[in-house]
Amino acid sequence: MPSGFLWRARLAVRRGLRELAARLWSSLWQVVIVAVIMAALVALGDLPVGLALAAFASFVASVALLPRQDVDPVLEAEFSPSPVSAARGPPCMSWPRRCPIP
Repeated sequence: MPSGFLWRARLAVRRGLRELAARLWSSLWQVVIVAVIMAALVALGDLPVGLALAAFASFVASVALLPRQDVDPVLEAEFSPSPVSAARGPPCMSWPRRCPIP
């Protein structure tokens, strides 16, 4: 493996870890609130500790892996139909007149 490949792989891993840290940092208040709720359910509601830890770990994983809301408009603009095709509308909107049966 050339050193250029290792350098690019290291940059890709570093970029992924930076994105993961940014997602967790931007959702830190949600993670803290869920941790407090789980601790209260364990202390007051007799929730088993294992179940609370599993629920907390799954919440943190969902925060880390699901797309962030501030990224969605960029993705939405990327996958939206072009203005030309949106102006035309569906081809068979008024079926009897525009879409003859072959």
